[in-house]
Amino acid sequence: MELFKNVINVETALETAVSLEKAGRDFYKKKLNITDDPGLRDILSFLASEDENHLATYTAILREVTGKNKDQQLEFSDEHRMYVNMLVSEIIIWLKEEIPETVDQITKISINLEKNTLLFFQEIKLLLTGSDYDTVDAICREEKNHILKIAAFRKSRFNTGGNI
Repeated sequence: MELFKNVINVETALETAVSLEKAGRDFYKKKLNITDDPGLRDILSFLASEDENHLATYTAILREVTGKNKDQQLEFSDEHRMYVNMLVSEIIIWLKEEIPETVDQITKISINLEKNTLLFFQEIKLLLTGSDYDTVDAICREEKNHILKIAAFRKSRFNTGGNI
């Protein structure tokens, strides 16, 4: 499986979700290993664990749909496909961003990763039905909570007044 495929249908969307969760987990673990800030370490550890859980969930859903008749799989329209692939491209840019290893920069990057990942997951859930839709919808709610958790940390640390 390629790291990031051109998203055209539910199967490629789920393959990309698996890749995104792996990349997110690895990003958070890498940043966890370079910081000694206890508050940041707590958040990064939490996010890495959450991405590991989401990785298992998306892998299970992918197993369900893999090999099913491609004619029965929902596909994105051309415009929608361009939008979804643009989201993936932005996530890749954030993951590859060489940043100063400061609490400020790591948390800013983390918020952007979580936001774009949330947007991507909201789009792929449109290709799902039944319990798979409900599962991805629950993951979307968790992603929103990740953003709020990071923002609350930033507010307490940098007195941002709620601004990210």
